[in-house]
Amino acid sequence: MRTLAPQARQRALTLMAELLHTPDEEVGTKVDELERILKCPHVTTYMFHHTPHLTDEEVIEKALAYEPIAL
Repeated sequence: MRTLAPQARQRALTLMAELLHTPDEEVGTKVDELERILKCPHVTTYMFHHTPHLTDEEVIEKALAYEPIAL
């Protein structure tokens, strides 16, 4: 599993909190930055569509565990 620098983890947590109150036209920019920090294209799925619901820290840990499949 990858790790994040404390500043990157804090920025990811901040972005996740901001996404809940972001106007639609700004969501894409924040999601792009979050995916870039966590290097996981599924982070919004983990945030909004995972059952059971994950905490922000659990979302980060799950995203850090993501490894792309080599074709």
